[in-house]
Amino acid sequence: MKDYEDIAIQQLIDSMSIAKDTYNLQLVSLDSFADALGYYRSPVDNKYINSKSKGQPIVSFNTMVKLHNSQWYYDIDKKVYVPEPYFWRAKKYLFKLDPYSYRKADSRRIVCKVKLQANRFCVIKTQSDVVKFTSEFYYEYFLED
Repeated sequence: MKDYEDIAIQQLIDSMSIAKDTYNLQLVSLDSFADALGYYRSPVDNKYINSKSKGQPIVSFNTMVKLHNSQWYYDIDKKVYVPEPYFWRAKKYLFKLDPYSYRKADSRRIVCKVKLQANRFCVIKTQSDVVKFTSEFYYEYFLED
């Protein structure tokens, strides 16, 4: 009779054979989120450039990853959504969205958190291929063979 550890190891081996590369999926989620904010990714240096006149003109790749992954809060006084306190500087919000723009940007995310990183040579690497989708329907759509 097999013990519990043998069964667990066999299940792990079986699950490793169906692992997927989610690099492109995470990148699409990040780019669509940035597009909803009014940014597009530069093909030269992977920085996000603002196509609108308001907001930060240029945002680094790693900052956009932090914006995508951060928890957004609603400021009742100013009636805007702002990312977590990492982006606050003495209550002068660097990024703020009205409720409609926030819902639009949040709905464009495919995965809850992207695990991508760009180094100084503009090479994007995946830190982890494990993703959690924002909707349970995306599991079937993106990960089926």
